[in-house]
Amino acid sequence: MTGTSGFPRTETRTAMNVPVELYSFDNATFEITHTINVSQHGASVLSETAWAPNQRVSIRALDAQMKSHARIVYCRGSFGRGFVIGVQLQQPTGAWPEKLKTLAASNGM
Repeated sequence: MTGTSGFPRTETRTAMNVPVELYSFDNATFEITHTINVSQHGASVLSETAWAPNQRVSIRALDAQMKSHARIVYCRGSFGRGFVIGVQLQQPTGAWPEKLKTLAASNGM
């Protein structure tokens, strides 16, 4: 699979609908939404609003077991359903890495 930059992805993405809160450090805005898929160091997230590439954000699962500082990698329209944003996780904490490892193992990855 190819990422939006034209370079091949180095990590497998796992389809996972996780309710999350996005919070912008740059302009103090937030949104409650959900992931489309995740990897160890990133996620695709459905959003109602456009986010700027390189914008610094915090992403937190609403169950509070997964959180990370992150940056927006891309933002593109989603056929009338808002936007799909790519989020690069920086120092994920909580259950994020463990949950991904468990899911990958159960899917034979």
